[in-house]
Amino acid sequence: MAITFSVAKSLVQKLVKQHKTDGNLEPLKPGKPRFSHLTNADLDLKKLVSEYPDATLEELCELFGLKTGNWVSRTAMFRA
Repeated sequence: MAITFSVAKSLVQKLVKQHKTDGNLEPLKPGKPRFSHLTNADLDLKKLVSEYPDATLEELCELFGLKTGNWVSRTAMFRA
């Protein structure tokens, strides 16, 4: 079957397994959704920034973690 469609044998095995378990060959959803503790924390962040206007990203991460108990990365804080 793999040779007929010019695909890898592992792909055929994967599709056979998926058909047995799910009963279909629909594409799987991509990865798990990303979650961030900063998603609904706009008010907390605005308050932190207004209280500490000169704080660095690292300091904001630490302050946010101390306030909420949810630690976030510098990159996540930057995106927020």
